[in-house]
Amino acid sequence: MKNKNKLLRAEADKLWREVVIKKYGDKCEVCGKPAIHCHHFYPKGLFSHLRFDIENGVPLCFHCHFSRHHKGDPTVNETIIEKRGKEWYNKLKEKAQEKHRSYQTTGYYYDIIEGLQEKLKENTPR
Repeated sequence: MKNKNKLLRAEADKLWREVVIKKYGDKCEVCGKPAIHCHHFYPKGLFSHLRFDIENGVPLCFHCHFSRHHKGDPTVNETIIEKRGKEWYNKLKEKAQEKHRSYQTTGYYYDIIEGLQEKLKENTPR
């Protein structure tokens, strides 16, 4: 069952990335270069309940993603907040503060995948 969940999580991660790119575009939100990463504004390791939340996804180029994670550059997050706005930030912050117990079962991943597939089918970008 663990291997099945790993495969489902990988599929969900891939779909999440596709939906984030569809919604926010394929350019880095910080510098405008081609985005090759989808960054979790709130880290998925600490905020597992936001792992597949589209609003928590941010397209970034290699340099900006590296700067945020390996250099701890606060200007990356500051720029994202500036571009997306305080309302987006405050809503996401509220979600991050919610208490969640995530039961990452096979059914959980099937539900996530189904929801992400539906979002990919939607015609409304942004």
